[in-house]
Amino acid sequence: MIHVNAFLVVVGRRTPWAALGGVALVCGAATALWASANDGMGELLLVLRLDALAVAAVTATCLEDGTEELTASAPVGMTRRRVASVAVTGVMGVLAWLAIAVAAGLISGRTGELPLGGLLIEVAALISAGWGLAAMITATLGWRGSGVRATAAVSVLTVCTVFTPRTMDWLWSGPSPAWRMVHIRWSVIGLVSFAGFLLLSRDPARRQIVASNERRKLPA
Repeated sequence: MIHVNAFLVVVGRRTPWAALGGVALVCGAATALWASANDGMGELLLVLRLDALAVAAVTATCLEDGTEELTASAPVGMTRRRVASVAVTGVMGVLAWLAIAVAAGLISGRTGELPLGGLLIEVAALISAGWGLAAMITATLGWRGSGVRATAAVSVLTVCTVFTPRTMDWLWSGPSPAWRMVHIRWSVIGLVSFAGFLLLSRDPARRQIVASNERRKLPA
């Protein structure tokens, strides 16, 4: 039987509240200062995309949990614990970024021109990519330091896409006829990353049972 209160406590402890709050305050203040002194749409998109990267880098840390090995036999499996953790962290990260974007739009007087729908897809995809990388790092290198490694990985990979001409055009174009296709690509990135996260977050016991069944099916 699942103890709801205990489960919520575990999820709450895994959510990087302090880091999310710090990123929201720092990025929010910096973006507000920039928006009050500039009104260029291209530059505003760049700043908001940097904010999205900062949020994604922080949300990637929510999978680092040294108690997963100790709670392998808990009523709530690793998959459910991880999904609950990323759900809370993802919602908080998106809301933090959205608050920054709306504030920047109001300050710069460009709220109506901001392509919030497309930018939200980018934020969600970056966050999802961070979770996928964190799950992969945890599965291969262990949980210790996986949050920092995932933060570094999503940051480095994102910067590489910016400095590579082809991926720059594919992923970071501004509002244009290609805007829809750009965000179809982002949607694919987000969905593939989340699928990888779920695959790597299967309960260890279930993976062992599946492996044992497969071995039994092999011909003698």
